[in-house]
Formats: sequence, C-alpha cells, structure tokens
Amino acid sequence: MIRPDHLPEQCIEALRGIDPNPPNDGRKWCSATFDTVLCWPPVPAGENYTLSCPPLKGLDPAKNVTKFCEITGRWGGKNATDFRNTAGWTNYTTCFTDEVLAIVQSFSSPMMKEMQKLSQNLRIAELIGYVVSTLALLFVLGLYLKFRRLRFFRNMIHICTMIALLIVGITRLILFVDLMTEWRYVTNMPFVCELFFFVLEYGKICVVAWIFLETFYVHNRICWNLCRKESLAAYLGFGYLLPFINAIFWLLSLWKDHNFKMEKCLGSYYLRSMLILSVPKLITNTLTMIMLLNIARVLLCHYKNYVPTVEYKRIKIHIVIAFFLFLLVAIPEILHLFPLSLNKNTFLLFKIYSYTLTISMVLQGIIVAVIFLLLNKEVIDEFRDLSWRRKNSKMVLQNPVCFTS
Repeated sequence: MIRPDHLPEQCIEALRGIDPNPPNDGRKWCSATFDTVLCWPPVPAGENYTLSCPPLKGLDPAKNVTKFCEITGRWGGKNATDFRNTAGWTNYTTCFTDEVLAIVQSFSSPMMKEMQKLSQNLRIAELIGYVVSTLALLFVLGLYLKFRRLRFFRNMIHICTMIALLIVGITRLILFVDLMTEWRYVTNMPFVCELFFFVLEYGKICVVAWIFLETFYVHNRICWNLCRKESLAAYLGFGYLLPFINAIFWLLSLWKDHNFKMEKCLGSYYLRSMLILSVPKLITNTLTMIMLLNIARVLLCHYKNYVPTVEYKRIKIHIVIAFFLFLLVAIPEILHLFPLSLNKNTFLLFKIYSYTLTISMVLQGIIVAVIFLLLNKEVIDEFRDLSWRRKNSKMVLQNPVCFTS
C-alpha cells in the first residue's frame, strides 16, 4: 500500500484540503493512492469515490470515473480476487470520448484482442526501430564530427539533419520507456511532460526544414549553378529558429484554446490547433517536391548528352540522397494528413495503414544514417585513408628501420 509520505508531489497537491492519512476511527480504510493517472483520497471500506476524468488523449474530462474500496480495506482490482496492484484497478473506459467509445463498441471481443495485438506490435516495432535508428545516427554523427576533413558545408547540413532526427528519436524513446514504468515519471511531472511533447513537435518541424535545405543546396548547385560560399547561419536560422517560432506559436494557440490553462501532457492536442503545425510542413514539403522536379527537368533537358565525370556522378548521388530523404519525410506527413477512420469493415486497411506509418517513421533515422555513411564519397575516402594509415603503421612496427650514424 502506498503510504502518504510516498505519494508523488503532484498527488499531494491534488489532494490539497484532504488528509491523505485514513482516520483512526476503528473502521477499515483504503489509503490514499496514485494509479499513475489520478490521485485518490482515503475511502472507507465498502464505499467508492468518483473523480472527473483526466484531460488525456481519447478521454473526455466532462465525464466521471469511479474507484471502489473493497470491504477488506484494499482498492478493488480488475476482478474480485485481483489484488496484485496495491493501487487497485481504475476503469477508465467510462472516460472514453464518444468517438473512441463508438470504435470500441463496433468491435467484437475477438476483434478487440486483434486491436490489442496490433497496438502491442506497433509499440514493439517503434521501440526497436527508434533504438536502432538512434544508435545508427549517433554512430554516423560521431564519424562526421571526429574527422576534421568531413566538416565542410555540405556535410554540416547532413549533421544538422541527423541532429533533427535525433531530437525526434530520443524524445520518443524517453516517452516510450516512461510509459513502460509503473510511476511514469515524465508523464506525471508538472511541465516536464508538456515540455517533451513540445520538443517532439519541434523536432518534427526541424526534420522537414532540414530535408528542404538538403534539397535546396543541391538545387542551387544544379539549376542555378551557384557555387559561391553560402552562409551556414542562414541555414541554421531556417532549420532550427523558424521551427522553434512555429512551435511556440502553436503552443500559445493551444494555451489560448484552453482558456489559458495548460492540460496535462498538452491533452488531446493532436485534435486541435494542428493546422498551425501541419500547414507550414505541407508548404515546405511541397516546395521540396517542386525543387526535386525542377532538378529532374534540368538533368533531362541539359545533361542528357553530358559526358559523365566524377563531379557529374557525385551530383547524381546528391540527387538520389535528396529524393530518398524527401520520401522518408513526405510519406508519414501525407499519412498523417489523411487519417483512416477505424471500424470493423476497415480493420485490415487500418492495419496496413498503421504498419506503413510506423515503419516509415522509424526507418527515417536508419536509412538517413546508411545514406550519409555509404553514399558520401568523402566518408568512404576517409575510411580508405584511415585503413591505409593503419596498414602502413603495422608494416613499420613489423619491419623497423634502424639508422646508424
């Protein structure tokens, strides 16, 4: 049983005005507890207590949820004999929004099991994918930063793209791990959960912005033949500062929509105010696609009889990189713009949609890391030189040359 002095700080705040210690009146009581979502005060055995539903995604704060204290003085479990969790079990299905409730009611019991299995598989795929993606990006980013010869302008753009992807990947990993813990430290800490979701949305905008800049750089070299030195500060401003302003504007709009009160973990923010995030990303992706089409036009019209050179082959590699990067970002963004409604008639299509969306998101970091490692000639040359230097140093050690005077 959770003692009052072990209750989380926000739980003590929520119980303000209510003594968390059961009164010593000879009766059995269920102690104050925290079920990782709501805080519950002490309740006499055999009675129940009702609270307003929490403002979380898929839940309606206008509805109520009830928790029952068994006659034994223990919080009720999922069934009459289930007392494994000292905090008991809270039936939050009574809090479902009408939309979520309609989905749940439209499925039979076997179908609900399929839904649960799908949800678990998606979570596992996301967790594994983001772990591998984060490790791959950190490895390649470390290589770019380790070798000075790799830190020139084009590769600095690649570095910034990887950092943007790492912001998204690491934030998602922390949120996933937090959901697996019993206490959910991030979710239940005031302002921290809101900060993480803000950083997540900011990272998503940064990724779109840097894919645009990757394409913009190649477009300038091919279509406008701009070979002058460009300003990295301008790129950093577009890639990191403008997305930050966009994310702040979205957060303020969300705050205003809730009468200047911030819901826990930003509430169901994905249902409201998302146009402020989606429209700039849609415009940026559209401009990226237009630049890619223009690059293809220039290559077909002006370079069809061009004699292949080392520089021409390098340009083609840059175009391939830009194209794949755009596809990696555009697919999940397009899928997010057209969410698929779920019912028993569209369940198979929803599974395909969900797996496609999840795989396209988690593969972003992995494929970017592979592209920046294997398709970058400077990286390959650096590895070749490093291998040659190590081979020569071994030969010197094995066959030392002695000089005599």
